[in-house]
Amino acid sequence: MGGFFRAVCHGRRTPADSPAARGPPRRDGDGAGPRGIRGDDPRPEGGRGSEERRPWRAFALVSGIGVELAAAVLAGVYLGRWLDRLWGTSPWMLLVGVLLGLAAGILGVVHLVQTVMGGTSRDGR
Repeated sequence: MGGFFRAVCHGRRTPADSPAARGPPRRDGDGAGPRGIRGDDPRPEGGRGSEERRPWRAFALVSGIGVELAAAVLAGVYLGRWLDRLWGTSPWMLLVGVLLGLAAGILGVVHLVQTVMGGTSRDGR
């Protein structure tokens, strides 16, 4: 079916797009179902689908960065305030908590950007 929509969108039909060339739907022993269910995208890289998803992917990355930084700093603030009340060291533990939360947030953002952009993983491979 993907070949039909590709032919309509691009106005042509290649032998690789024909249903006869694709063969019957693939059924594996794991119950994955017909071709395309696993998430493999039949469109070529850089096709219309990737262009349509690009703004949403950028929006998700920016939102993730904001949430990552805000959550880490807020956790540091609350931990610092709790330690200040516990030990009576106001405002020193609050400042330490904010700095540690900021550092943790920056590390989280770096990991998030590397993951989204397809860079190295946390273990450096």
